[in-house]
Amino acid sequence: MNPTLVLRILAALVAIRAVTNFFKAGGGNLGFVLFGWRLGPTASMIFGPAFAIFMLVYVWAAWTKRSVALPLGIVYAVFATLNIVLFPFVTGIGEISPLAYLGFSIVGIGVSWGMVLLLRSMYRELQ
Repeated sequence: MNPTLVLRILAALVAIRAVTNFFKAGGGNLGFVLFGWRLGPTASMIFGPAFAIFMLVYVWAAWTKRSVALPLGIVYAVFATLNIVLFPFVTGIGEISPLAYLGFSIVGIGVSWGMVLLLRSMYRELQ
């Protein structure tokens, strides 16, 4: 499969995830998660949209093959991985089944690091 097409598919998935962060101002089950902690409404209104903007900048950089996409991707992948790994220990998965959380974890970590690996393999093509 064409690497650029795969990169754009992964970027679109991250963009969809970014949009959901704009709506995390409700707190509770909808609150933004920061290093495993689910934030309350006020903090979510700040961190959710701020991180969504960061993610959309990353998506734009990857989509347009900018060299800044690689370091942005590493930051995003580290953050996403830490959030996914820490969440069950810090906040708890609540009513989510462990199998569903495992699936979410595989997709979340796989997409974020997969995009970094793809960007790394395409580094010479980046502007």
